[in-house]
Amino acid sequence: MAYFRLVIEKIVEKGIEVLEEGNSSSAAVGCPGAMNRMELINLRTDMTGSHKDKLSILQTEQALETLENEGWLVRVAPPDEDNGSDDEDSDDDEEGGMSKKRKKRSSSKRMSLKGTFYGIGPRSFMELGDFLQKVGLPADRMPQSILHRV
Repeated sequence: MAYFRLVIEKIVEKGIEVLEEGNSSSAAVGCPGAMNRMELINLRTDMTGSHKDKLSILQTEQALETLENEGWLVRVAPPDEDNGSDDEDSDDDEEGGMSKKRKKRSSSKRMSLKGTFYGIGPRSFMELGDFLQKVGLPADRMPQSILHRV
């Protein structure tokens, strides 16, 4: 649990940096922060107190896999290549979309050289909205705020 809290805090920190730099559109919601899988594994060394040196690399990898499988974290495009068009292409089922899917695969091979990046998943927004705001995510970036504006 302490590791999960640290992961969420660091991803939100990265998201706040992206927002301050102005690299994310103001109309979008969610946290634009993302961290490389290796960075997330190395976060285990940043744990303090009674949690210090308790997680091995294998345990940390298992924890990341569990967090992803349960929807707390999701795989995202590397921050410098996140232009929004990749998601649209991957959902296209038309015949013309097949070439787009092939093109996407070739670019995902290139992205895999940079590593797997993780961002905050839908379950985190649904169940930890107050915590995300407490660690610094602006309230207007919360997906739930859309429902309140309508």
